[in-house]
Amino acid sequence: MDGRRYAVIVGTNTCGTGVRLPLLRHAEADSQAMYNALTDEKTGTFDSVDVQLLLGPAATTRKVKEALRSAALDMTPSDILFVYFAGHAVMSRWRHHSDPYLVTTDLDLNSLREDPDGGVRMSFLWRDVFHATAGSSFLILDCCHAGAYLMAAGADPVRIRQELPQAIEEAHEGHRPARHSALFACAANQAARENDDLRGGVVTHHVLRGLQGKAADARGGVTFGSLVEYVRAQDIEPEPGCVVQGWGPATALTRPVFGAGESAGNARPVPRPVAATSITACRNPLESELGLIEKLLERIFRSDSGLTRPEGSDRLAALGALRYAFDASAVLELKLSGAESVIVGSSGNLSPEQLSETFPVVASVVRQDRSVLGHVITPASGPRLLVVPLTSTDTEAMSALVVVDPAPAFLDIGEPLVVIASTMLTRWSPRDLLKVEVDVLTALRAEFGRLPLRLYRQGLSAYSRLLDSLVMVFEPVMILSDRANTVGIQSWEALARTDSKARRAPLDVLSIPDVWGDEFLIERDKSLATKAIRSFALAHSRGQWSHDAPKPVSINVSVRALLSAAYAHGLADAIREAGLAPHAVTLEISERDPIEPRSDEWDRWKPNPSAYFQARLAALSRNLHVNFAVDDFGVGHSSLDRISTLSLTQIKVDRSILHHALALKELELVVQLARAAMDRGHSAQPRVVVVEGFDSECPVRLSDIYNLGIRYVQGYITEEPASVDLLPLNLDLRERIAAFLR
Repeated sequence: MDGRRYAVIVGTNTCGTGVRLPLLRHAEADSQAMYNALTDEKTGTFDSVDVQLLLGPAATTRKVKEALRSAALDMTPSDILFVYFAGHAVMSRWRHHSDPYLVTTDLDLNSLREDPDGGVRMSFLWRDVFHATAGSSFLILDCCHAGAYLMAAGADPVRIRQELPQAIEEAHEGHRPARHSALFACAANQAARENDDLRGGVVTHHVLRGLQGKAADARGGVTFGSLVEYVRAQDIEPEPGCVVQGWGPATALTRPVFGAGESAGNARPVPRPVAATSITACRNPLESELGLIEKLLERIFRSDSGLTRPEGSDRLAALGALRYAFDASAVLELKLSGAESVIVGSSGNLSPEQLSETFPVVASVVRQDRSVLGHVITPASGPRLLVVPLTSTDTEAMSALVVVDPAPAFLDIGEPLVVIASTMLTRWSPRDLLKVEVDVLTALRAEFGRLPLRLYRQGLSAYSRLLDSLVMVFEPVMILSDRANTVGIQSWEALARTDSKARRAPLDVLSIPDVWGDEFLIERDKSLATKAIRSFALAHSRGQWSHDAPKPVSINVSVRALLSAAYAHGLADAIREAGLAPHAVTLEISERDPIEPRSDEWDRWKPNPSAYFQARLAALSRNLHVNFAVDDFGVGHSSLDRISTLSLTQIKVDRSILHHALALKELELVVQLARAAMDRGHSAQPRVVVVEGFDSECPVRLSDIYNLGIRYVQGYITEEPASVDLLPLNLDLRERIAAFLR
């Protein structure tokens, strides 16, 4: 619902006591003009009874604070608060982190040392006004030194001068509540920014023009969002800084657009025609503390403090990393068994007295309330504690992470903070911080569903870099024969590994898209396909077969990636750059994915999903000159139906079938299906059948497989791990294989 509109408008030309600044000429007139624009009977949207105008002698510290607090505390979630100030701003000289003051008429700069609350501080606006409001709030500052308050957030003064608007937004991000927007007229090192030709402050001049109609949107109203866009488009140097967010900025402040031939004096405002319905995405709850979350992640993963190489085990290193990241005095991992609490690991120190007081409270909280992810304990005396349960079972033995005296600001993050802390402890690896970062962001995604766009993009970027760090190894598909000289290699399969010595796939990395969705999945498949093709071409060029054309190579791919134009373009570029011959690449369709549309895709997949997907494969085969295979037949969605309905060149049988009681019957059926397309005249030759994972422990003999007509196996039978190089089969192995078949 559209609630009340409160406003506090303050303007003073004077400079208080003890402030060596020139008198202003237009601040009070600008404030009066702002009041008139907002409360105009025809175009304004503010009721004059809800607008406080404090000019000149009336703009005292007490009256300004009372007006701001009164409006903030009276608001409901549907209301808005508009605050405008025209005047000077000065820095406090007695705080380590400067906290600028808006100069009220009676401000005594010399008294602030003993009475820092004797003026209107920026921290008062954040803490006691904007954070206290139930609704949306807006702030416009037109004062020459407003940007000096950036020092309160620890910003670099050099950067303030060089990149002022961006620095303003970054510093404001650390303070602002969820529903607050602001426009800052900030001119560093200038005593005043008024223009006699304009008869007012430079920024306020454009703000007023915007409110009078220059910033009207398609609906005929001037919103805070459209006003900021208009003002920042003017020739103002330096450009004002701003933060515009949330639902509030879409609320009309004035409605200055009228029908043809009408004016404010003889007609009521009418909206312009609207071209389309306005659609606004619902806010994500994490966005309210997005700035703090980003700062914490930057502190963890992009710190120059030596955090990445603490001594000890990964678990102890994680405790040290948490202590630094949270700026805590200590971090403990406790095991809670019965009435006893045992420190499993720690970073930092606590006195015996603090430990004896802490343990019983932590144990009680962890055991009694498991409805939330974590707790903040603030004892009557002693440090504040962040307690994160690490086990959720009902057993007596439990464990918990305890962060002692963390930075208070980070506690405002709430449950996301708990997720970050627990993930860091369980996944920390100083040797692979990129993987830890992806794990932390993935844990946030899994717990809260949708992340703010900036965190989502950060996750995608980090995952892309993680994929790029993987290496590709190649496993041969062996040709079976009862003669040693014809036992050979038919093709290669590209497999992802964390390094060249790893024996198994990094399933924890490859399964990350299960949490994030299609964009991550497509990024994974495109990145690995590109890396596989480039690595294969390089391995071939340095191998013993470099004088011949490369043998075929197969690559795993998901159903969703095959539907993606981005994947197809990336694959085509990689094949072209590698100079591979047509149909040298086979895409093995993952058994993990069903071939079916998403809920919003049914219309495009009609009348038959299988026919739609088959048409997609045909187009890819025609355009990219690639082949298709089913991977791991007998597992997941790799079924008889998939084999019978898709145009395939290969069928790869999962090793699990070899351990079935009816393994030979199932393999015989696969061979028959492989011949079906040829028998129907749809293919000139049968599909290739490859048995994967064959080893010495298989109950099925190699000769049984051979006698069924299967001529290709892949896996441990080669007795060599997959390699970054294309290694030939040694003579002893070839003779042994031939002997098995004879």
